[in-house]
Amino acid sequence: MRRYLPKTLVLETEVESDAGAVSVTDALASGPNPDGHSLCSSPPRVLVRRIECIRGEVEVTVEHRPRPEYGLVVPLLTCEPGAVRARGGPTRVMLSLPWPAHVADGAATATGRLRMGDVLLVGVEVGALTEPPSPCGLSRRSSTCWTRP
Repeated sequence: MRRYLPKTLVLETEVESDAGAVSVTDALASGPNPDGHSLCSSPPRVLVRRIECIRGEVEVTVEHRPRPEYGLVVPLLTCEPGAVRARGGPTRVMLSLPWPAHVADGAATATGRLRMGDVLLVGVEVGALTEPPSPCGLSRRSSTCWTRP
């Protein structure tokens, strides 16, 4: 099932398996907007994905394969606690997540288990290389990344 939450641009998707089910909510965080009449007064900065296990226990895999410059560039991926940074062309992309990620072949992959009631928050921020990158702050606990041979 896929639907927009009422009166929002927030997309909710439910995915089921034999072992359980998750609710995936996607939204663009656009930052503060003191004038409620100005839709998107600042451009979206962070795509936020919230994955909640609503039944049973499920294995979730997050795959991050950024391709700036309309897919012409395979960026350099580097890991740090709670984040994977991608640099390619004039663009930087930051993935924030609480699970350790493996980096290989221009992609970062992280896998973990969610039990009923568990919530995973993942954020992707895009910006210019001239802007200082920082993790989205979505990770509730520190995590590590490592490179897969």
